[in-house]
Amino acid sequence: MKTLLSVEHDEAAVADAAARLQLRRPNAQALDKVAEATAASPGVSLEVVCAMATGVGKTYLAAGVIDYFVAAGVRNFLIVTPGSTIQRKTVDNFTPGHRKSVIEGLNCVPTIVTPDNFNTGAVASALDDDEQVKVFVFNIDSLTPPTKGRRKRTHSFTEWVGGDLYKHLSELQDLVVLSDEHHTYSDDAEVFAKTVRSLEPVVLVGLTATPTPTDRQKIIFEYPLARAIAEGFVKTPVLVGRTDSSTDRELQIRDGLAMLAAKQEAADAWADSQGRERVNAVMFVVAESIADANDIGLLLRKPGLFENDYSERVLVIHSDASEEALLRLADVERPDSKVRVIVSVSMLKEGWDVKNIFVICSFRPSISETLTEQTLGRGLRLPWGGYTGREFLDSVEVLSHERYADILRRADQLLDGLVAERIAASTPSDENARTTSSSPSEGSDAPSAGDTPSPQPTSPHTISTTAPGTGPDVGVGPELIGTSGSGGLDASHHDRGVFADKVDDEPAPAVVTIEERKEMGKSAAADKPRTLTLRHDFEVPRVRREVAGRPALTLSSIPEADFRDLGRQIGAHDTAKLSRMELSVVEDGESPSGLKLVPKEVEGVSLAASIVELPLEDVQRSLKQGLLSVRFVRSSAPADGNAANRLANALIEGAGGERKVAPYVSQTIKLMTQFLAKKHRQSPDQYENHVDESYSLPAERPVLRKRESNRYGQFDRKASYSGWSKKAAYEEAWFDSEPERAFANLIDSSDSAMVTKWARLHIDDLVVEWEGGRYNPDFVFTTDTGVHYLVEVKGQDRLKDAEVLAKRRAATEWARFVSDDGRSGEWRYLFVPQSEVRTPLSTLINRLTAE
Repeated sequence: MKTLLSVEHDEAAVADAAARLQLRRPNAQALDKVAEATAASPGVSLEVVCAMATGVGKTYLAAGVIDYFVAAGVRNFLIVTPGSTIQRKTVDNFTPGHRKSVIEGLNCVPTIVTPDNFNTGAVASALDDDEQVKVFVFNIDSLTPPTKGRRKRTHSFTEWVGGDLYKHLSELQDLVVLSDEHHTYSDDAEVFAKTVRSLEPVVLVGLTATPTPTDRQKIIFEYPLARAIAEGFVKTPVLVGRTDSSTDRELQIRDGLAMLAAKQEAADAWADSQGRERVNAVMFVVAESIADANDIGLLLRKPGLFENDYSERVLVIHSDASEEALLRLADVERPDSKVRVIVSVSMLKEGWDVKNIFVICSFRPSISETLTEQTLGRGLRLPWGGYTGREFLDSVEVLSHERYADILRRADQLLDGLVAERIAASTPSDENARTTSSSPSEGSDAPSAGDTPSPQPTSPHTISTTAPGTGPDVGVGPELIGTSGSGGLDASHHDRGVFADKVDDEPAPAVVTIEERKEMGKSAAADKPRTLTLRHDFEVPRVRREVAGRPALTLSSIPEADFRDLGRQIGAHDTAKLSRMELSVVEDGESPSGLKLVPKEVEGVSLAASIVELPLEDVQRSLKQGLLSVRFVRSSAPADGNAANRLANALIEGAGGERKVAPYVSQTIKLMTQFLAKKHRQSPDQYENHVDESYSLPAERPVLRKRESNRYGQFDRKASYSGWSKKAAYEEAWFDSEPERAFANLIDSSDSAMVTKWARLHIDDLVVEWEGGRYNPDFVFTTDTGVHYLVEVKGQDRLKDAEVLAKRRAATEWARFVSDDGRSGEWRYLFVPQSEVRTPLSTLINRLTAE
């Protein structure tokens, strides 16, 4: 083991660095904790983590660490970044005179060493100068060991270095390593983790906003986003929604642009009044997929948006984006940038730091996917470095396609991951002499550096001692048709009101989009796409379920009065506004963090919601087509078309004219469909099943999830589990819940020798049609007797759910019908409660099939 430089704790040096670099108080406190921990472990390679909220300034903390250790005699620093994009940004941050530089006030002028310049004479001279401060900035991939057939320059002899660079770094006795986005180098990413830790630095300081479970015990300082919001270091998130509950995509885009225009006007007025530089307000749009991002981009070409200068104002960024687009993205903060809308899938997360995002518009399936530290963090930074005192400028607006009333009901649960629940799991051992600290608060034992004269923001928040209520659903219109379900978090229980979309009753699939999976797990395995090959001949029957014996509904049987009533319900939502709910931070004695985020109505800024103008004939045509396209409505005779016209006109009349219907055509068609469906359901359902030709499970299944070989450890929904026996259809499988994984382990085990093959089913692998839609079971397996079993694993709290029971009946009927058909062998359906997933399979089959 090499002899490492020991560094004493110097509180004066911490205070001096904090003052010269104008560190914010939490960064100054974190620096003091790093200094204290290093001094407590002399001559030992130490690893600590500072969990700092996005937007608080981790790069400034890195500069403070360098400044402090330079004063202590350290001359060699390595900043490790997770990718080349962040590596280039970090070089800019530490380049004197660069507009992104953070080192004004640093006690030295460092030599910046990068993958592009390390084998040069200038760097060689710096390496030979023991007094010259060197800051090496390398992305992790450039430092990892070479693999077969791939040469790495950092691990090869270079003339100017006089050896290989990685070996040079590993032999330094005074090396301090700062690992940016430290969660990327967790123990799960074995190659990355070993590369960083094998350098044996004096101290390895991990900087991250989202520490992994394996890093929790290494945390010496934690400053969560909730605390940053409360103390005014970042913008305040504000939920924005239409009071009419419309979820139309074009209206949402128009609402976002209206909010953006209002932000720009307020920003210009404030900057001019204060003599500050103007800032271009930008909207950040989060799409579901590349195709979705491209569709949103096309929508922004529509009249009234950016049709005339679309190419200058709108920037669509994803993995297929051009180099020109990436260059424009890098300049989005510049005064001459014309970009006003950035549409992205999931590329722009860690390391993309801009200060002029004022509006976030999400088209993710749930707003909870948007309000995460990675995505929300893109809009948290303060454009002028501190609060303006104008609430409208000190906030980032978040628009979601979800119904506003649903968002508000769940607001207290949306930001759980941002409320400092990441307390260290255990106290580090005395051997490593680390000190853990919970989040700092007023009155805590802050280090002396916290009292430096650096400028502090003025927080607009008043932290009360008791949490107020979540506030009323301001302006939310009444439900116009009866609701079903409880309205909780389960997607199958959303209110089915006048403008409520029909919600698929299936849970979100375990298979996610390629773009989403690119950001899951940062292990070396997860960075490379894998293709799973089907290992068994797995034929499954396709059963088509058709209504039989029920007559089609005739529109002539519907009186105009019914549709005038529907029209009056539509017209009642004509005065829609954009309502704003601030996610305020309050003290909460029951929370481990001492904080809680709750919604609070924001007054003072009133914006009308957008509307789409359509001529009368277009509204009539859309409603008529909507009526005639309902699958159980007769639409072939001339009388059907005339009846559709009659009802459409009655609805428009009841609403008060086409202008009141035009913004909500799609929602109106859904309302009419719901009304007609209720009429149609008055006669009993009669169905016939038809067995079509069998088909095989996919021959290949792509996966970008991180591979996990431990099938019995802590469950991770984002992991793809391997190590299955040859009975498994694919060598890897992933699951929505731990009970599903437990059942897979059961049927794969040697104790279940009767099983000859099995497969985890995903959406559309095997579909059971029922009166409520399309049901996708969890598993299929075959026994040595040739019997095929279709399996559903269900939590104990859902066993008596009416919908679950209806699906169970449909699947049982499906299996019975396929068996009777005879062409696909014998099939049975197993409904497995969570409590039974570890019961011996033979016992389970005997018990459940007997039921």
